[in-house]
Amino acid sequence: STFAWFTDSVTSGKNTIIAGNLDVELEYITASQAKDGLSTATWHEVNNDTDSLFAKDALWEPGYTEVVYLRVKNAGTLALKYRLGINVVNNVIGKTADDKDIDLANFIEFGVAKTDTPFANRTAAREAVKADAVKLSAGYASESETTLNKEQTSDPFALVVYMPEEVGNDANYGTGKTKPEITLGINLVATQATVEKDSFGENYDENATYPEIATSTTTWYSDDGVGGGAGAAPTKTEFVLTSASDLAGLAELVNGGEDFTGKTVKLAGDIALDGVSNWIPIGTDEHPFKGTFDGAGHTISHLYFDQNSAIDTVSMGFFGTVENATVKDLTVQGSMTVFTNSGSYFCGGISAMAKGICTFESCTSDVDIDGTKMGPDSKGFTAGGIVGAIPGYRGAMVTFNKCVNNGDIICGNETAFGCVAGGIVSLILGNGELKDCTNNGTVKAEGPGSLYDNLAVNP
Repeated sequence: STFAWFTDSVTSGKNTIIAGNLDVELEYITASQAKDGLSTATWHEVNNDTDSLFAKDALWEPGYTEVVYLRVKNAGTLALKYRLGINVVNNVIGKTADDKDIDLANFIEFGVAKTDTPFANRTAAREAVKADAVKLSAGYASESETTLNKEQTSDPFALVVYMPEEVGNDANYGTGKTKPEITLGINLVATQATVEKDSFGENYDENATYPEIATSTTTWYSDDGVGGGAGAAPTKTEFVLTSASDLAGLAELVNGGEDFTGKTVKLAGDIALDGVSNWIPIGTDEHPFKGTFDGAGHTISHLYFDQNSAIDTVSMGFFGTVENATVKDLTVQGSMTVFTNSGSYFCGGISAMAKGICTFESCTSDVDIDGTKMGPDSKGFTAGGIVGAIPGYRGAMVTFNKCVNNGDIICGNETAFGCVAGGIVSLILGNGELKDCTNNGTVKAEGPGSLYDNLAVNP
């Protein structure tokens, strides 16, 4: 006998698996574009081609006020929650007629306010944010989060920036003196919201975290329990950093004059700078970093510059300028793009410039540097995978040991003058020594007076 099992089948051809995507956009309209109303105005997306949300070349004086209207759009398929941050990304300290410093970040104030209609005048705009307005130097990070479902757009809100009438000549730069200049960054960060469901509910993504909106934190450098008295530098010599805000605090301290001589700064883990619109480098030509920075094998990721400035000399890198310093066991990932028709630029994945006796040990750069948009009146562009330039100071020696560059360094064009690029270091005017270093990136410089080399350029 033959026995057969009863069989049947059910086929469903509709069990399609679709990946959701998280896509947030920031849209804006200027005050002049909003005169006929916010609901009927044509909103523009903030992207890499957005030059400025405020009037270019505006001359700020007591009473001057700028307003831009913003809204957030969920352009993806997943519900999201977002937060907003605002910070200073570039600050040039000016000088009064009697050579006093002018820091615009301590004179100009700003605030954020929800509004359904354009403000009638500057008085109304400033009154709307008056209760919560702060100086630019304080920065802003929204404490509350807002949830947007797919294809949903937030209610509009206004960013109001102004110089109070009571500001006096302390903000008035002298003729022939350095002109103060400030660049404001707007950071929008988003993550998944607990809206979509699976078989067990909507809480599978309840622990989704935001990128960190970095606001400068220097409490790690306070003298809590380590001596020195209130306001004094601590007596301990090693400091451990754990966040992007800590790194921003390091930049604030060094750029303000604390050079970290004899001190070590160490990373406790990987740190992402994706909540920072434009990184402020650690160390300036006037106030370089002079300590030891130990990456401890960790990575700084999402380093980002999109620089367009009329400043005479700009240094771009995780560090701006180091002097008699050691940087070791560090990887930096990110990108730099420069748009300029004036000024000189020094760029390096780890540091823009190294002076004195410095050592870079086991450093890796995964930073792409793009200087192809330089204009014909620019004054030079110097870019290196690890370090941009070594000035020719007497007794200077910069040593690179087991350093690797993986970033592409491409600068110059047919009209731009004086582009210099090196895989590890560019423009060695002093003394440099390379030991067991490797370049894996594309290195190229175009235009009159340009030089480039796989590892280093020594004219």
